Amino acid sequence: MTVRVLNISSKVTLQELTSFFSFCGTVDDIKLTSADERNRTHTAVVSFRQPYAFQTALLLDGALLADCHVRVLPVENSGETGYRRVPINGGEMGEKQRMRQGGRELLRQAKTAATTAEQAVGRVGTTIAQSNCFTKSAIWLSGVLDRASKSAAELGSQSVDMKPASERRSDPHVT
Repeated sequence: MTVRVLNISSKVTLQELTSFFSFCGTVDDIKLTSADERNRTHTAVVSFRQPYAFQTALLLDGALLADCHVRVLPVENSGETGYRRVPINGGEMGEKQRMRQGGRELLRQAKTAATTAEQAVGRVGTTIAQSNCFTKSAIWLSGVLDRASKSAAELGSQSVDMKPASERRSDPHVT
């Protein structure tokens, strides 16, 4: 479970590189090459103990380390000839990265839409509550309900008075 790291700034030390990859999991070994004279960058081979550490390291492809964006590529041990690049089926890693970026963008858009909707609902509620029409309607409705309850109470007392005396005595609710 090994990755090859390209485009490492010549400012990066072995300790910094170890620290950078230690967040992925347990680092077994790091081989850092001397700086390339043309572009003054290093390459490294980093081996991990756990498969999840290897997978996490691959996610660091394109990360900024010191002043350079590093390339992190999978490799496999091929015996005496050293390390070679592991072929990736049909751009699988690129597709996964595009899916992650698409998911992040959708999440950002959803958060923006939710915030906008909350603000719009708040404005509508405030507008309705401050509206003269709303206030007048609420007062009118309160008056209507008050009159309706008084009318119902009057009708209830009238119906008791209209019953014959024999029915009123047998009704357990009437005293």
